[in-house]
Amino acid sequence: MSAEALTVRPGCVDRCGNVDIPYPFGIGKDCFRGDGFEISCGKDSVPLLVGMNIRVLNLSLSPHPVARVVRPVAWQCSNSAGNTTSGPLLKDMITLNPTGVYRISRDLNELVVLGCNTLGLVTSGQLFMACLAFANDLSNLQDGACWGAGCCSIDLPLGLTNIMVAISSVSSTKLDDCPCNYAFIVDKSYYSFQKADLHMNGSQTSMPLSLDWAIRDNSNLSWTCADAATRPGFACKSVHSECVNSNNGPGYTCNCTKGYEGNAYVDNGCTVTGRLEIDQLNSMGLEIRRGSGQRPGAGTRGDAAVTEARGVRRQAGRQGRGRATGVGVSPCSDEAAKD
Repeated sequence: MSAEALTVRPGCVDRCGNVDIPYPFGIGKDCFRGDGFEISCGKDSVPLLVGMNIRVLNLSLSPHPVARVVRPVAWQCSNSAGNTTSGPLLKDMITLNPTGVYRISRDLNELVVLGCNTLGLVTSGQLFMACLAFANDLSNLQDGACWGAGCCSIDLPLGLTNIMVAISSVSSTKLDDCPCNYAFIVDKSYYSFQKADLHMNGSQTSMPLSLDWAIRDNSNLSWTCADAATRPGFACKSVHSECVNSNNGPGYTCNCTKGYEGNAYVDNGCTVTGRLEIDQLNSMGLEIRRGSGQRPGAGTRGDAAVTEARGVRRQAGRQGRGRATGVGVSPCSDEAAKD
């Protein structure tokens, strides 16, 4: 059975549109682990996190368990006449279950504020963060530079589940060449400031952000691998899987051990990698010649020609010819075998 076939439970859908849906996520009854992992897939083939109505762009299991989703941008634009327009939100509320699956990723996201007199705010309980973007002379702005002139950014702390992102102008100055204010939390790998972004005029209404996820089972207990491994419902199902404690809140995730790849959350989901296959051949007395220059084909695996090690012979029909089931093996002469 292929590794792809082992990413979901039997009988379950593995894709919605162009997004893979690996277990513990799933679509439909008995196809997902529990609350927080259910995905809906409507006629438009857009995957959503059920209960939160958040669009999903990508779901990854390892080495970094992340759900990349889409969130709206808080924005407001003004013209020289003083007329103001804004998006659906002057602020964006992100509300995640504190005992649930997701945390806003500290390592992958940042708060970005765009404008010429714009204050961006993030609040979460007693936590308060602010970032000021200010510019009087747009000629000094540089693409890719987000240090306060037209664009500012700040990192986020660990453990965020409920936050509000808001914008506010710190002066009443209206600039035709800098008409809009923006604030958003965004995946760092996605966004790089461009001077033209100050003229989006509300055309950019959403941005991708990354959510760390873990197995928490809606529990107030501080789940760790040591705790979970002794309890019913332990999520690491596959042989050759390992448990890893979450680095963003309580909980744990599952990986395949070194030399294996696939889905550790399903039975037999971790399958051997090509590297481990080569190691196993070596342990059987087969050596790998790299850089042989031979093209892939009979007697080779990729750019590695497989040949019997000296002193090891397998009789297979004609004496003096090496053979290993399932791999190409180049002939060994009797003279070489005698060395």
